[in-house]
Amino acid sequence: MTLNQAIETAKAKAANHPEWLRAIDKAARLLASGELCVTLFADNTALVTSPNGSYRVNGHCPCAAKTAHCYHRAAKRLVEMAEPVATKAATRDELIADIKATFAAKFPGYRLADTVQRLCGPYAIENLGVAPLNHILAAIA
Repeated sequence: MTLNQAIETAKAKAANHPEWLRAIDKAARLLASGELCVTLFADNTALVTSPNGSYRVNGHCPCAAKTAHCYHRAAKRLVEMAEPVATKAATRDELIADIKATFAAKFPGYRLADTVQRLCGPYAIENLGVAPLNHILAAIA
């Protein structure tokens, strides 16, 4: 499913909930502009980085809005809906092994852990979800 399809599906499901429609609209706008970045993790949480800060989002968001209908939560769900399931490997362990092997072959002398931490923050590659792992593999392949 594409992000646009995810947005339309979410809007249809939230048709009777104007507070969620506002959150979905704002999340969609900020995702499209690149002002909002969502990194999904293996533990079903996400790091949502927005102009107002970065938040670890699961079923709740610690942002200043203090409402269940914040755009950080809406963005996490939109990205979850839009992200494809693993395409190259069947399991996370296989993806991680492929990434490590590809990185070592293409970038001798560089450490994968340093590169991932520089790009993704203080998170080990083993903490990332399937979608970010697929993106990393596609970027280095």
